[in-house]
Amino acid sequence: MVNAQGEGKPVALVNAIAAASGRDDRPAAAKAVSSAFFLLAAQGLLLLLVAAFAYDHVDWASIFGLTQPAARSQAAPALLILVCMIALQLPFALVYRVQEGYQETALSNIWQSLGQVMGLCLLLAVVSRGLGMPWVVAALAAAPTLAMATNGMVQFGHRRKWLRPRWRLVEREQSRAVLGSGLLFCALAALSWLGIYSDSVVLSWLLGSDALAEYAAVQRLSLIAHLFYVFITALWPAYGEAFARGDVAWVRKTFERALIASAACAIAFAAVLVVFGRELIALWLGNAVQPPPSLLWAFASFVVVNALMGNIAVLLSVGHLMRRQFALMALAALAALALKVPLSSELGIAGPVWATVVAFGLCYVIPGLLLARCALARR
Repeated sequence: MVNAQGEGKPVALVNAIAAASGRDDRPAAAKAVSSAFFLLAAQGLLLLLVAAFAYDHVDWASIFGLTQPAARSQAAPALLILVCMIALQLPFALVYRVQEGYQETALSNIWQSLGQVMGLCLLLAVVSRGLGMPWVVAALAAAPTLAMATNGMVQFGHRRKWLRPRWRLVEREQSRAVLGSGLLFCALAALSWLGIYSDSVVLSWLLGSDALAEYAAVQRLSLIAHLFYVFITALWPAYGEAFARGDVAWVRKTFERALIASAACAIAFAAVLVVFGRELIALWLGNAVQPPPSLLWAFASFVVVNALMGNIAVLLSVGHLMRRQFALMALAALAALALKVPLSSELGIAGPVWATVVAFGLCYVIPGLLLARCALARR
């Protein structure tokens, strides 16, 4: 699904693990995990090789329109660090897919939330020391990577040792089944970063690293709203099973109820964020961080849009709708990226968030609801 982190699901992997767990077929699950792990590790290595080649051959500062000497000198190192973190996350993120296959989404969300909190703490430390953009990117990207790696060590080293990836368990057919959805997952993750998580880079380049502390504090606080995504994500395998047996009426009814419930929860949380956001951040971080009301309004709007996105993404993560989700995500991410710089110049720190709200609201939520309506009506 595309949630706060905008991640897609490698569908074949989760299906294989879920089916194997349902039959208590440990060998089948171990083969699926091993095949996926080494395939994702190979993709990460390929990404690193491409980044290493492009590092000295691409003028990244000119591509992003940077003019200040400090920003120009930091553009390439910052992007290289980001690519390295993404390459490491590709195989490590497998542990979250395993937990989804074994219906442990709540545990997966706990680890992801821990990574977000660690990222905020590291970011505040970097900003307080006045370090440059490469350190900011490292702080934001390294914490989720560390959380994934630790989760993986607990999962494969303690809870389910028999799932530990081993080269001898890799199967060609299993790898081929995972490859297509795995590549789509990588593309969705990259588009998600461009459309949503590039805010920090844009703000650092345009407004300086001091603006990141206020942005990060509100962004991390808004992540509390993602707790109800645990229930939304749990519907994904149920949708797939219902489609497989032709029970579209159940999918339609459940989708509508989940959409209304999550939207209502998001609106309630958005109201709390706008009214009490500054007081909550003061209790959490003290008076050193005082975000402007415009930033609170922007993130409140994003919480509501993201609730709608989550429901749509869960439905569109069903195999036969996955490619259509990719098209919507590509359109929304590129539109958001195009709006971030001009809106940041006009609206300041809230600009990138409003760019995401407008782009994903118009290019993902509205056409996604229409697509869901068509998919549920004609089957």
